[in-house]
Amino acid sequence: MADHYCATIEILKSDIERYPKLKEVVKNTFYDTDGTLIDNDNWDEASPIASFKDDQARYGHFEDLEDVLIELHIPFDRWTSAY
Repeated sequence: MADHYCATIEILKSDIERYPKLKEVVKNTFYDTDGTLIDNDNWDEASPIASFKDDQARYGHFEDLEDVLIELHIPFDRWTSAY
């Protein structure tokens, strides 16, 4: 399982709301089918920044999400640590 690492990504909540394509990818990546956030350890409702974590991110990246962020020129912070 050496190709999966714990990764965290931060995006402005306002950007997620502003771009429907981004909102859809975020929903598909980090939420259950019932709309519940899968891992809310890093979630701060009062913060303007959405912080998402996946402890099984492939190579520590969020490929689909990062592709959309880059395409839309939306800044983000991502970091990865060995699991």
